[in-house]
Amino acid sequence: MSLPSYIVEGRANLLARVKIVFDLLFAIGLYLSGAPLLWLLALTLDLVLLFPYLRYVKRKPALLTLGTLAISAVLLAAAPFVMGVRGLALWVLFPLLPVAAGFVLGRRLHLWQMAAITMALVALATILLIRQGQSFDFDLVALLVLAAATAASIALTGWIIARTLRLEAGSREILGQPLPVVRGVMVVPFNWVVGGISSDALRSELNELKRQYSLRWIVLDLAPAGELGRQDLQAIEEAALAASSPQCTVVMARPPVDALGHLDFARAIIGRVERFATVPQAVEAGLRRLGWTQATEQPQRVVTVYDILGK
Repeated sequence: MSLPSYIVEGRANLLARVKIVFDLLFAIGLYLSGAPLLWLLALTLDLVLLFPYLRYVKRKPALLTLGTLAISAVLLAAAPFVMGVRGLALWVLFPLLPVAAGFVLGRRLHLWQMAAITMALVALATILLIRQGQSFDFDLVALLVLAAATAASIALTGWIIARTLRLEAGSREILGQPLPVVRGVMVVPFNWVVGGISSDALRSELNELKRQYSLRWIVLDLAPAGELGRQDLQAIEEAALAASSPQCTVVMARPPVDALGHLDFARAIIGRVERFATVPQAVEAGLRRLGWTQATEQPQRVVTVYDILGK
């Protein structure tokens, strides 16, 4: 299940704090081991990269989270080359990296992607250690056993966390908990979908809501989704238009004005789905349309350049 934007952002901040502690402890270990200054500069660069990570994680959550975890995986894989056998002891931290990806992003796909990255780095580091003939206090067989145990731990931990995430598979991927207003009218908050919004998946979830609750007016509240780009908003418009029918109308509330201003002028579909500035306006319009209330004033729509060009 995709998570709301504030949850993903909060978990990203927690991950950044954990990485700060990890890098500081790693730096202390490198200093005590007499490692070259270059490795301390690498840790410093890793800490500096946390600032753009936290700044832009709302735009590219999957890419940036997997990237910052991959940096930690590279540092762990390189530890034996700098710290000797003490660096090998740090390999027990490898299984935590896929867990962190699943925790922050909330999706099994990204968990397994991070698990594949870590296992590939473990295999690569093991091959390089064997070829370079690093001298440790134990033999080659023990090194291979350690590498195999690390890879097995990564796979096992990833499987356990994936089972935990799979418990939420019955939940909707894109839409949040629906809020019924009256019979036939419902407000549906939008989740912040990691990896982008699929028009087909959204249309399927809207149709499921229509069948389950016999809806006639659905208000998509876009504000909880955080930052929406041009492609995301186009996918929402297409899905809302496809799910709308003479029996049920899908409208949008609180759309991102910045994204509306950057849509393609050539797309005729834009503007055919009703957009309202607030959720109460959208709900009030639905109640009037369905005959629940009678009022003299029509709700105010969000006027965009597309509405002006269409007149």
